[in-house]
Amino acid sequence: MENRRLNVRKRGLLYIGRNKRKTGLLFMIFLLVSTLCLLCTVIAKEASVSVKRIRESIGGEIYIRPTQNSIVDENGNVSIETVDAPISKDTIQQILSDSRIKYWNTVNYGYAKSEQIMFLPGKGDNPDNNMGRIQSMNYSELQDLFLDGTRKLKEGKHIVDGDERKILITDTLADVNGLKVGDTITLKSSKLEEQDGNYYDSIATDKETIKVEIKGIYSTREKIAADVPTAGVPENNIIASFDVLEELKQVEAGTYKGEQHFFVKDPKQMQEIEQQIRSIPEIDWSKYFIYSNDFKYSKISEGMEETESLMKTLRGAVYGVGILILFLVLIVNIRNRKKEAGIYLSIGISKWKIVIQYLWEALLIFIPAFVIAILVTQGIDGIVADKLFVDLPENLISVHTVELNSTVRNSGLVSSDIIMWACMEIVGVCGAVALSSIPILKLQPKTILSQIE
Repeated sequence: MENRRLNVRKRGLLYIGRNKRKTGLLFMIFLLVSTLCLLCTVIAKEASVSVKRIRESIGGEIYIRPTQNSIVDENGNVSIETVDAPISKDTIQQILSDSRIKYWNTVNYGYAKSEQIMFLPGKGDNPDNNMGRIQSMNYSELQDLFLDGTRKLKEGKHIVDGDERKILITDTLADVNGLKVGDTITLKSSKLEEQDGNYYDSIATDKETIKVEIKGIYSTREKIAADVPTAGVPENNIIASFDVLEELKQVEAGTYKGEQHFFVKDPKQMQEIEQQIRSIPEIDWSKYFIYSNDFKYSKISEGMEETESLMKTLRGAVYGVGILILFLVLIVNIRNRKKEAGIYLSIGISKWKIVIQYLWEALLIFIPAFVIAILVTQGIDGIVADKLFVDLPENLISVHTVELNSTVRNSGLVSSDIIMWACMEIVGVCGAVALSSIPILKLQPKTILSQIE
């Protein structure tokens, strides 16, 4: 039996050596089909990874904010009042228990004065109402005005979760008062009130104080509204770590009255997460509204997702067409070898041994072609990816300070891809050889030889 197997091998090798033109044609077919299949796999993976990279870079935001009411006084003046509807810490923790939510940024509001700061004057400015508005939060870089580019950090670092007694001030306020990153100032609790068109500080005595460090300086392009008090001037805004307003006794510890921003890793999941948050009974939804922001992910990723689907379809088409061409070439080749097959049958070699020889010949040509296809694909996949896919534009969301999400990288061809395509192509080769050998299997030696004559 060993001798018979060796004879099959020798006959296959001799045929390949004698028929270099036919061997070269099969080799090129195998090489082309294998390279295209592997390359389409790499491109499809790159498209998928690009979409994931966009999601990882952008993320998404679910925004909960208390509603506001318009109030008209006796003189017809209109003011906006935010509904007082705190959310408890337990409710926040319930939302954060969803592993799909990566970060939470809450914003509380208050007011403060400082002997080291002269705030830019607004309407009716005087020593009593010369104060700034405080926005305390976990992550300043995730605040909406920083995300849309209205505010930009110029010096220092952003506020992050865990910071204590840290603030950011505007560049204008820093220049006017000669302040820089690293300086320490004292803030005093204040509360802005209005009566008969006059603004005043309703906390006259027993002010809470806190020493804070300037961690960063930012610029702002916010527009100044007409007739706003000093605290409403955008340049007078102070961004603080979350503990500052608590120590100034302007918010109750463990309750959150301002906006709540929940950042998710995958924008595709935001609708489901939003519905889950809406189902929480502890939140009075008559006093809050909620919306989602995918930072234009859906528009940006649309082309990438279409490319991914196209490449998956294309590699299936390449495989099918390649096997069809191989089948047609083998049909012609095997029909031209009927005389050879008849001679083999006449000397006692079984039909299946002949088919095995054909298969052995095809595999001898396929294996080196497939190996070269792997090398070619690995050599050009980076070039193809660079031509088809570009880096993320600079104006997309990228939260460097808090590292909102990790970057997904493509590893190109992996062993599973190679094994999958090797098995699929070997199955295709076996099927093509078997189908093209049917005319030989149906005929007897004398019939074959008589047809040749």
